[in-house]
Formats: sequence, C-alpha cells, structure tokens
Amino acid sequence: MTARSLVARVLLEHRRVLLPLGIAVLANLGVYVLVVYPLSLKVAASERRATAARMQLAAAERDEKTTRASLGRRKPTPCWSTVSRRSASS
Repeated sequence: MTARSLVARVLLEHRRVLLPLGIAVLANLGVYVLVVYPLSLKVAASERRATAARMQLAAAERDEKTTRASLGRRKPTPCWSTVSRRSASS
C-alpha cells in the first residue's frame, strides 16, 4: 500500500469521527476570527486609553501641587458648597 492510499483508507474508515471534528475546528476558527480577535483589539485600545488617562491625571495632579505650592494657598472649597451655604442662610 502507498502512503496516499493508506491516508485515504483511514479517512474513509473514520469519517464519522473526522467530519464532526473538522466542522468543530472550522466553527472554532470562525468564532475566533469574527468575535475573539476583534474584541481583543478593542481591549488593547481601551487599555492604551486608560494608560494615557492615568498619565494625564498624574501630570494634572503634579501641576496642581506645583501651583498650590507657588501660591501658598490652601485647597479652595467647591462652588456647590458656597451655594448651599447661601441658600441655607436666606
């Protein structure tokens, strides 16, 4: 027997197992290509945006600290707290 005829015989004899297995492999590949890979790209982009936002926040906090130190002031009260005090006293 040649190798080719041996492979053909094995495929023919085990087609009941190999056909569903082949379909399952193709379905897995399809789900990966259509769902998993695009979602992984979205996650990577979101992680990059989150990292950039953390870096911007750290820079803004450093700027605020530097500004407060140079002005020598304490932290100002939020606007909403002064509004609520005015309305309570009226």
